[in-house]
Amino acid sequence: MNVSYLLPLYRHDGPFATAYLDTTEYGAHGVHLVELRWRALRRTLKAREVPLDVLDRMSDTIADRLNRSLFGDEPGTLVVVANRERVLFNERVARGAPLGHTSWDHLPDMFPLIALQLPSAPHIVVVKAMPKRRDQPVEVPDGRAAGSERVVTELEIDLAVADDGTRREYGLLNTYARELGRGGQAVQGLAPTVAALAQRNVEHLFIAVGGFAQPIAIGGQPLDLAVLPTDLPKSLGRHRLARADAALIRAAVGGGAEVHAVTEAGMTDARPWHDGEQIGALLRHAA
Repeated sequence: MNVSYLLPLYRHDGPFATAYLDTTEYGAHGVHLVELRWRALRRTLKAREVPLDVLDRMSDTIADRLNRSLFGDEPGTLVVVANRERVLFNERVARGAPLGHTSWDHLPDMFPLIALQLPSAPHIVVVKAMPKRRDQPVEVPDGRAAGSERVVTELEIDLAVADDGTRREYGLLNTYARELGRGGQAVQGLAPTVAALAQRNVEHLFIAVGGFAQPIAIGGQPLDLAVLPTDLPKSLGRHRLARADAALIRAAVGGGAEVHAVTEAGMTDARPWHDGEQIGALLRHAA
């Protein structure tokens, strides 16, 4: 997924308050339900010592969205990001499961936004016999003369009915698996991925849908990151700690890489994650 639209966020200083508000409305009292959800999120942010003026600006933004448009019953999530000076991001995602989530940190928490925008999951058409393994062939009608059938794999069926975004994700994951398997232009795990991002050598960043909360060290610029504070150049001066997924996304944006939230099923199709570090990258050139 192209995440260049997030670049303006990283031109501002933190800390950042991030809120994911479920804007799905139900029945005649739907708007009131959304307001109640925001009040609950606001209380959570207040408990994290977000300044009241920041919360008030976020409240004004949400109230304006509610006044200008009714979201209806369609599931959706409004994502609002603010720093101490202004609201910096205000977008609704009308796909994925509605989400209620907050953070107050040195970096905006944008990975849930990326996960919400996962391409449509592929589904299986009706088949005559379902295989036990994904690489076992099955027989399906393909629109030819009656009684005429061809043998395809379940994965081929998936791709035939998937949307363009899903097919592209499958292709990227298969390329990632192939390059990783032959020691080519791919890395897996936090440390090598951080190193590749710092060198502007990542074309596609993959993070498991659950995110990666381990703190890592960051400096003032997007590509200033390291697993340990001692790994950052002393010339960068003061460092801070931030969630790994938030820091990796900022670096990807700064380095022009795409970011992909990967489901467990998606990685099973390509190559299982190892050692619990569910992060990897396709590189621009071999490390």
